[in-house]
Amino acid sequence: MTADNAQKFSFIQSGLIEILGADYLQGLSLTKDDALQLKDVRRALARQFGEDAANGLLLRAGRAGFYYWMRQNAASLGWRETDFRLQPAPARTRRTLTGFLEWLNKQSAFRASLAGDAERWQVRASYLTDEGNPLECSFFLGMLQEASGWAGSGKFYPARESACQATGAAECLFEIEKKPAG
Repeated sequence: MTADNAQKFSFIQSGLIEILGADYLQGLSLTKDDALQLKDVRRALARQFGEDAANGLLLRAGRAGFYYWMRQNAASLGWRETDFRLQPAPARTRRTLTGFLEWLNKQSAFRASLAGDAERWQVRASYLTDEGNPLECSFFLGMLQEASGWAGSGKFYPARESACQATGAAECLFEIEKKPAG
């Protein structure tokens, strides 16, 4: 990862530090080319705590990472404008997810698209599990979940990964419920 990309993707490290702590990350000694590699963090967490805990920790770090990403990008995406803020929650959510995915498509090696039906949003991602990609599935799922909650007026929208390239699927498929929990 170049220094420019490391800066663009600094939200990853910030999210990890918020959830795991800087001391824990430094103790892992998992940097390559001065950039933290999420896939290596995942392997270390799975070895230490098990797969379920690794997924949960990275999901939570992704949720935290979304806010760091948003601080860097919200203004350029028009998310601070009155016309965006006054849109109904479903329209805000669509615009938020679309803007987020477009940014990632431009900045990284994977491709993601948004579709939806009456019950849920669907995000299809190709190459997300490739070694050169700065993200990984659980962290990405956390970012999607937090983006939906932020755009949906702070409500919790259940999200899950229903297919993954790492387990043989043609692409990763993430689903976010359009109806908030509760």
